[in-house]
Amino acid sequence: METITFNGEHLAAGNWGHFFVVLSFITAIFGAIAFAVHVKSQNETHRQIARATFFIHFISVLGIIISLFLIIYNHYFEYQYAWQHSSLELPTHYMISCFWEGQEGSFLLWLFWEAVLGMVIMLKPSQWQSPVLAIVLLSQAVLSSMLLGIEIPFLTDYKFGR
Repeated sequence: METITFNGEHLAAGNWGHFFVVLSFITAIFGAIAFAVHVKSQNETHRQIARATFFIHFISVLGIIISLFLIIYNHYFEYQYAWQHSSLELPTHYMISCFWEGQEGSFLLWLFWEAVLGMVIMLKPSQWQSPVLAIVLLSQAVLSSMLLGIEIPFLTDYKFGR
């Protein structure tokens, strides 16, 4: 079997971006479960695990944004998103809008603002913190799954209006 290699490809940003998307999906699911367990048990260890998981999730969302910005800003047109939504003629301040121009970018924008909202909720002590963050992380898991292209069978098989 012949191995094909390409010269000049910029794979690191894409590989890191994919890693961070997968990490955000896994930590969103695990964090939602951990916060839900804390709601039932009121165990401080569960709360600390859930909070640490959310923090890792927040960092992973920032990692996705940094990876995508590097791809767009450096004009790595080997990535479809950069090829479709950016151009060599775009000034830097317009490159920022490339983030949410495509469908995946819109999902990323929602993922970012929900993560910021979750961080604000996590930093402000409240009795509602765990149940609210469990729901926020469930939403984050759905948004991350959309970035990964995961299909949820019971949602995609339903025929609307038939």
